[in-house]
Amino acid sequence: LKEGLLSGQFKLLAKNADKSDVWKKFLEVVDATTSAPVGHVQCSDCKSFLRYDCSKTGTSHLSRHNCKSTTFECANITSFFAANKSRIPASVKESLTVACVGLCVKDMRPFDFVHGEGFVKLGDELIKIGARYGNVLASDVLPHPTTVSRKAADVANAMRAAMKPSIEAAMEGNRCAVTTDMWTDDFKKVAYTTATVHFIDDNWVLQSKVLFTCDFPNERKTGENIRKEILRRFSKLGFPEDILGNVVFVTDQGANIINALRPYTRMSCAAHILNTVLRNTFDESFITAEVPAVHDTMKSVKAVVTFLKQSGLASQLPHAVHQDVSTRWNSKLAMVRSVFMQYEEIEALLESRNSCLLDEVTKSAMKEIIDFLEPFKEASDRLEHDKHPTLPFVLLCFAKLSRHLSVDRSDSSLIAKLKDRAKKFLEVKLQLEEVHKMATFLCPQFRQLRMLPDRERNAVYDCVREKLGNESTGECADAKDNLSPPSKRACVDEFQEWCDVEVVPEPMDEVEQYLSTQYHGGGGMADVLQWWRSHQNTFPQLAALVRKVLCIPATSASSERNFSAAGYVMNERRTCLKQESLDNILFLHKNM
Repeated sequence: LKEGLLSGQFKLLAKNADKSDVWKKFLEVVDATTSAPVGHVQCSDCKSFLRYDCSKTGTSHLSRHNCKSTTFECANITSFFAANKSRIPASVKESLTVACVGLCVKDMRPFDFVHGEGFVKLGDELIKIGARYGNVLASDVLPHPTTVSRKAADVANAMRAAMKPSIEAAMEGNRCAVTTDMWTDDFKKVAYTTATVHFIDDNWVLQSKVLFTCDFPNERKTGENIRKEILRRFSKLGFPEDILGNVVFVTDQGANIINALRPYTRMSCAAHILNTVLRNTFDESFITAEVPAVHDTMKSVKAVVTFLKQSGLASQLPHAVHQDVSTRWNSKLAMVRSVFMQYEEIEALLESRNSCLLDEVTKSAMKEIIDFLEPFKEASDRLEHDKHPTLPFVLLCFAKLSRHLSVDRSDSSLIAKLKDRAKKFLEVKLQLEEVHKMATFLCPQFRQLRMLPDRERNAVYDCVREKLGNESTGECADAKDNLSPPSKRACVDEFQEWCDVEVVPEPMDEVEQYLSTQYHGGGGMADVLQWWRSHQNTFPQLAALVRKVLCIPATSASSERNFSAAGYVMNERRTCLKQESLDNILFLHKNM
């Protein structure tokens, strides 16, 4: 193989890394003339050759490849006690692959089904049974679907009981938030309500637990009816009505949900607000009258995408093109970007059909729109996480978007008008509350609040002190309050007024100590809670406030993702699924 590569008989060919990560490290050896594979690949790091035939073997053995070091290294003693990985013959893997094909085609499952976490765990259990009891039929081991359904209910109920004490303690300690949303399935048109609880546990890990996904009664979705249903569901889980007064709800801005939660503390979903800002900015009447070039570009791009999809030409492009959907956030950006990134290819396809749809669209116009929309997409992505605190990002994203929407000399008149309009809506719709600013302050890397003017910054510090029960403003008192009287014994009468005095400094409160402490953590939000875990004894009052504030999510995306999962469960083939089973499935999917 080496000689063939040197002589030019063979060459190395990079494969598509999107299909498997191993192709980031391996190159396939192919015939230099025909590009036909010769059955080997070469490691890019150690230059060794391994057998590979895509028609017979997969890439698992390639992923297990360890590069041989060119220098001698003493082996780690633990390597001699590593788990013994059995060598599975290629013929066995081949027959298993055929069985997986049968599974996918018979049960109409996607091919990546065999890589699903649940399927892999099931496979491990079956292998253990086979190893212990020998050659048994799968039909003798696998349970009946009804048994699985009943067991799912038992497992869900046991998990609810196990979760309840920690959730109840978080609620009682005023360190819990709940996101809630409503959704209607596409088949039976049944309305559902979901609730997800968020809290920071004793190990300083942010937890997001789906509590319920229940069908809404067949009645009007008024604020009063929604509140009754939410209270009923919480009560059914063992949470009394009065404990919800300690919870912060995060929802969209629907009038009915606002009315439903009026007796409680409620915050608006920041991602919904950004979507509202863009929807108002790109209002049809405004862009038609004030920025017609932007209107024409968006209209033409949409027409191009529609034509490509309806004509079947989209399948000839290297990447998909996306259509703008009014209910889908950031879909305008996705649409324009999908055309911009493939402009030349799309242009060639349209010319082959004698279409002039792209004649009115310039790359420069699309680039301006992309540059305008991209920061909104980045902000939405940051705000929608649920593995680490997101509330601090509200102030940060507001400051960044405000700067982005400030008109620059290099902006065209059309983009300047868009920025002016978007900035007005951003300032009106996204009302920053004290809790947003406190959340950013409680992130050590942003505690100086440099994005705020001095007056607002000091107001946040005072607000935090008030929350801690410390009414001190942190300002130095008058000098005379800090001076101790001079010692009469050390001074003579005629010079007494000039005798030295001892200045006694005021002790620093927790806020001042926190501000003066050096931060050596990482730059991401994932490190914030672990920093507080290691400093909770140093700043006990602030640490308690952190658990109350940073558990609040910036958006209701967690509950919306639950409905996305529900869309996979409630399909045409499962319209008869009981609503209790749907609740159990979604509960276990998120929490198991």
